[in-house]
Amino acid sequence: MTDKIDPASDALDPQCAKCGHKRSEHHYRHPFVGPSQQDTIADLQKKLAELEAANDAAEKSYRISDNGNLWRFWSDKAREMSSKFKALRKRAEAAEQRATTLEAKLAKAVDVDMIEQAINDVLSEDGSVREAADYVTRATLAEIKDG
Repeated sequence: MTDKIDPASDALDPQCAKCGHKRSEHHYRHPFVGPSQQDTIADLQKKLAELEAANDAAEKSYRISDNGNLWRFWSDKAREMSSKFKALRKRAEAAEQRATTLEAKLAKAVDVDMIEQAINDVLSEDGSVREAADYVTRATLAEIKDG
């Protein structure tokens, strides 16, 4: 709002009821005849409502554009979310790399020929199938930890 509202313009400088001149510009040809109290109160209330509306409009426009607080707030939020996203992306990449490494270790450890040989060795020594499975599991886990 570019135009300024002068609070002393109409409400505090009433017009003469006879000639219509403002009190500050009255010509002294006759005594000043002011408005009634009710008219004065009504004018002041009207002026107060106009000033409050102008103040509200100025506050709204100042908060959004001139001050820049709203822009600064959302800019900070965007920066914060960006840094959180980057941290999550790094964690996801690390987890993916760890999973790939574990898959490679598992593929290396689970060698079918080694498993068949281990089962045949345990069974040839009069061991049970359960002992063979236990032996293969321990050997596979040892390969994963070492590898």
